[in-house]
Amino acid sequence: SKIFLYDETYTDKHIQKAILLHVLETFYRLLHPVMPFITEKLWQTLPKSLKDTPTIMYAPWPEAQESFIDPKIEDSFILMADFVREVRWVKHDFGIPLKTLVPLYIETDTNRELFELCKNELVKMAFIDEDKFVIDKKIVPPPHSARIVLSGIPAFVPLPKTVDIGKEKVRINTALDKAKTEANKIEKKLQSQFSERAPEELVAKERQNLEELKIKIKQLEDKLEIL
Repeated sequence: SKIFLYDETYTDKHIQKAILLHVLETFYRLLHPVMPFITEKLWQTLPKSLKDTPTIMYAPWPEAQESFIDPKIEDSFILMADFVREVRWVKHDFGIPLKTLVPLYIETDTNRELFELCKNELVKMAFIDEDKFVIDKKIVPPPHSARIVLSGIPAFVPLPKTVDIGKEKVRINTALDKAKTEANKIEKKLQSQFSERAPEELVAKERQNLEELKIKIKQLEDKLEIL
């Protein structure tokens, strides 16, 4: 809602405000049984048009509207939110100020319509350069780019010249060596009598740690390859 509420050219802000008020009023009713006094006080500050009873104690318990549930829309929202998060993380990871506009190249054919529909939100929330936002069924990875893959959809964020590529390679290599060393230690540990003698939960935890390290190693190797 923020991108609409803060957009001075957007004239239908009453829609977002009405939705936010509805969510807030419903939240107060859900919270009332465990926090009765504060929710009553807060509920009384809401506009009268939202309230059908003189006190929140008489307000009906919220009920889910099954007809409003659409798994496809929920999945689409999650995908867009994940892309915003990942672009922001790339900026954080490479020391790029959040509000620095960056290009974004997304390789997709089946989801092209969805990305086009949500382009404005992605541009504003992830601070993407709108003139360099490319959605195509085939993308040649630009040099010195960070790669994102979500739900099988690859995307690339070309890094600005302010990023010291040589320094980043050293940093990534250091992290990669550390992850490989830790993974080797765990592998040797699991191949020893530890797997037979240690409690199952400890063995399972070590195996999980190993899998997480393997994922981290793959991500770091991908970073080096694209840089």
